[in-house]
Order: sequence, then structure tokens, then C-alpha cells
Amino acid sequence: MTRDPFADLQPAWSPDGRTIAFVTERFSTNLEWVDIGNYELALLDVESGQVERLLAFPTGKNINPQWAPDSASLYFLSDQNGKTDLYRIDVASAQLAQVTNLYTGIAGITELSPSLSVATDTGRVVFSGYKDGYYTVYSIDDESTLRGQAFLAQFDRDPGILPPRTEPEGSLLGLLKNPLFGLPKDTSFAIVPYKPKLGLDYVSPPNVAVGVDRYGTYGAGGVAAYWSDMLGYHTIVTTAFTGSRLIDTSGVVGYLNNKSRLNWGAAAQRIVYPYGYYSFMQDPMTGFYVEQEDIIRLINYDISLFGAYPLSQVSRFQLSGGFRIQDYHHMIYQYIYDVSGYLLDYQKFKPDDMPPSLSYGYLTAGYFHDTGIFGATSPIMGGNIGVSVTPTVGNINFTTLVADFRKYFMPVRPFTLAFRAMHMGRYGKGSEDSRFYPLYIAYWDLVRGYESYSQDELFAYDEDPSQAFDFGRLYGSRMIVANAELRFPLLGLLGLGKGYYGAWPLEFYGFYDVGLAWAASPGSWWGGYDDEGNPQPDLVKPWFLSGGTRKPIQSVGIGVRTNLFGYLILGLNYVYPIDRPVRGWHLQLSISPGF
Repeated sequence: MTRDPFADLQPAWSPDGRTIAFVTERFSTNLEWVDIGNYELALLDVESGQVERLLAFPTGKNINPQWAPDSASLYFLSDQNGKTDLYRIDVASAQLAQVTNLYTGIAGITELSPSLSVATDTGRVVFSGYKDGYYTVYSIDDESTLRGQAFLAQFDRDPGILPPRTEPEGSLLGLLKNPLFGLPKDTSFAIVPYKPKLGLDYVSPPNVAVGVDRYGTYGAGGVAAYWSDMLGYHTIVTTAFTGSRLIDTSGVVGYLNNKSRLNWGAAAQRIVYPYGYYSFMQDPMTGFYVEQEDIIRLINYDISLFGAYPLSQVSRFQLSGGFRIQDYHHMIYQYIYDVSGYLLDYQKFKPDDMPPSLSYGYLTAGYFHDTGIFGATSPIMGGNIGVSVTPTVGNINFTTLVADFRKYFMPVRPFTLAFRAMHMGRYGKGSEDSRFYPLYIAYWDLVRGYESYSQDELFAYDEDPSQAFDFGRLYGSRMIVANAELRFPLLGLLGLGKGYYGAWPLEFYGFYDVGLAWAASPGSWWGGYDDEGNPQPDLVKPWFLSGGTRKPIQSVGIGVRTNLFGYLILGLNYVYPIDRPVRGWHLQLSISPGF
């Protein structure tokens, strides 16, 4: 209905459907001088498109027009006397009447927030005001009050200037009233195409970690740097982190293009996953002590392209592909000491027992829909769905499928019921290849209570087979996990502090977890063998498939999560693993948000 450089706000249809009242600064703004005028009222004739100025007050703001039921007059808000009150103006004669004269005025949350509404049939007026620390809704039904009192006062000065009544004078006031002061003399600026140039935006503080125990001293650290152009269309990220040895250095270089609706980028990376084993023993022949570090490394080299196209504000389609080399490295570091602790010899050697490296290409397509509203430690309302499929082709072939559904209800404030159901699995000819680390369902954000084990449990079978737990149940090439939580802000519920979370973001919850991991064949190293080492398909197949015996694991418990200044979400679970009777109730830490 309007198309110009001026601001047109808060439109309101007249009850007869012929006119739209709105707020604008078009009548007093000088765009050439960048001199912004006051908010005034205007009328738009719907049939002709003509805009007419409705002069109310020449100073202050005039906002939030609302029609009276007869379409002959308008209610509006103005702060022409220094505070905002309700006024009424006759459209034909422009005669003004003041309806309210409140001590604190009529107020919305912001300066231009709508604070007024009029019932179309009855003419009842409601408005918001601020009193005793709260926003309150007031109403006026009396017709004589709504007619208001005739407004006769006219201001020839700025009501925002305190007494004395005389206007201050001098060169400073002249400069303040001069809209041209400070503008450049030459307004013919050169126009050149934008050429992006990358500049260093941020370098993260170096992270260094040092650990000391009876086996020695260890260190690790990393740093990241970010570059972008002025408009943020192009971003480059570089990270590097390493462990105690140079071979454990990992790094990523990534590029992201945000210029259009389709966001795309590329990345190259080297990521090292070390799995270490330690032993210390005395050589019975020499009496010397031998300290040995046995480290197996999985090293991924990866080049990829990726893109994301938003279908709406809450959903997107993602596509990525790349090429990966998955290498394996085994090294033994050996230290020999005499009985007094003096280092006699150090050597390292590389056993020839690693499988050949893998090289393959992959393509991932996924759809994601997310309406979750995240609180301080976990989502509290909404939900999300994520589905992706990744076919892999090379000297190994398989397909990875991921489906994740989450839903959050708030039946009674501030309690949230949270549910998650997730499946992840590898399918196809190469899905059971032992060169891939198996899927594991006992992480603290999947099925709680099964994350660690003791020698007592490992050998419980010899004493009482009914108390033994098969840790092979935690691994597989496919898994299903379901979780339920009842979560609420503990301090907020107790009234300790203001706001939803109270004095500190501390979330209390009760939970139930269930999960099942299985494999398609018993040839995988994570299970499927009887006591004599013979493959047993029924030991890896789930119970709901023909001939399968593997059953899900379950746990229940309570816990608390807190947000440590936005840097870390720390949780403490008191969990009972139902299918692991020897372990019983115990505490478990977590360092991730709730699902």
C-alpha cells in the first residue's frame, strides 16, 4: 500500500473498511539532510491510495492509532507533555480530547511497543501501564470518560526542556538545531563494486592442559583463528591441536560462504584418535623394570564440500560429500630402569600388525526440522527431527543411516517432559568391517550407568554367572536409543531468585534410558562369540529378530545440570543400571547439555 523510504508503522483498519490509520514520519523528515522528524498520524484511503496527514501534536510521538466503533474518531497515544497518555481525535475536525492523565503514563516494553486496543463492537478501551514493578492491563468502559476533556493547551516550546520557561540560547543550541551540522560538504560519493578482503577477526586463547601422575607427565594444547570479510560473506577457520607427541597433531582448515541463501563451504582436516595402553613390569631375567606405552592411532585425512539450504526459519536441507583416507598406526614406547629408578634405555618400535588403510568417498544428504527452545542447560519446549543417509563407496562399501526425533512438552510450568528416540546404523557389505570402531551406547548422553567397569564384574562369571554383565552388549554396528526426562529449574521452582531459573541456572531431572546395540553378523570383534571362541550369530542379533538373543539395557536415576557462565554445562547423575546388578546405584559426571 505504501512504497517509499519513510517508516510506516502500526496500521489499523477502520471498522467500515475504507481507511487505514497508521504512524509515519514522512511529513517532518528531511532525508537529504538526515533530519528525522516526529512520529505523526496519517490516513490512507484504501480505494485511491492517497495518504492524508492527521495533525495531532507537532511535538513528541503520536503512535498506536485505534479506531472508535463509529469510524469517526481515533484513539492514540502521545507523549507531547513529557509522559505518554491516551488521547482522542475527531477525524473530520481534528479536534483533540485527553482521555487519561496517569502519573506514570501508558507504557509498553519498548518506546514504540503497542500498548492500546479498542473493542470493535463495544468501544471498550484497554491499555498497559507500569506500576509497582509490573506491567498491568487497565480498561475503560464508561462513555463519558472515553469522550475525554477538550484539549486546549498549545506548546510553543519543547516540553522535554525543564524550567525556566525561556528557551536557552547560544551557539550550542544553534548547532543542535542545525540538521546540516556535521554532514560532509561533498555529497557526491564514489560508488565502486564491493570486493571482499579477508581480515583476522579472532584468535582463541591457547588452550593448554598438563597432567601428572605416577606414570609421568602429559601435555596437550590447541589454538584457533578466524578470518572473514567486512560483510561476513566469507569465513575461514583454522584450528590446530596436539598431544604429547608431534604425531598426535590434528588440524582443520575450513571455508564458509554465507553470501546467498545457500550456505556452502569446504574443509580439509587431519584428525588423530589415539588409543593407549600402559604396562609396568619387572624383567625376571635381569631384574630391570620395563615401562611400556602401547598406542594404536586411527588417523583420518579428509577433504569435503558441504552445503545447507534453509527451507524455512526452522527447517533445512543439507548435502555434503568428500574423500577420506583412514590410516592405522601402532607404536610401542619402551623405557627400561634399573632397581634404583635410573633410566637405562629408551626405544620405540612399530609392530607390523595394523590392517591396511581405507580410502573411500562418501555423500551425505539430510533433512532437519528444529523448533526447540533451548534453556540454560537443555531444551525446554518445541522439538526437532533429523534424518540423514550416507552411502560410502571405495575399497569398502556401506551406508550409514541416522534418524533422530526429539520432543519437549511443558504441561505445567516450569516442568518439561523431554523425549528422544534415535537410530544409527551401518548397512551393507562393509558395515561389519572391524577397521571401524563400533557404535557405543554407554556414553553419558545416551544410556547412562554403563560407562565404566571393574575387574570384579569382568570375573563375576566365575563365581556367580547370574551377576555377570556382558560388556559386548554395549557395542555394535547398529543401535537404537530412547530417553525420557522430567526436568525443571530447581531454584526457580523454590522461588530462590527471580526469573525462570532463579538465582542460578540449576536444572533438576529424573530420567529413564533404554538402548540396544547389535550387529548383522558375529564376525565383528565387539562380540558374538561363545566361551570357546566360536562365532554365535544369536549373541549379536537383537531379540526381536528371528534367532536373536541380545536384549536392551536400561537405567533410571536423577540428576542435576548447571551452566557454568556459558563456558561449560556440567551434570551429575545418580544412576541405577537395571541390567547391571553388581554396579548398583552410583554417581556419573557429564559435560554436555541435555538431549
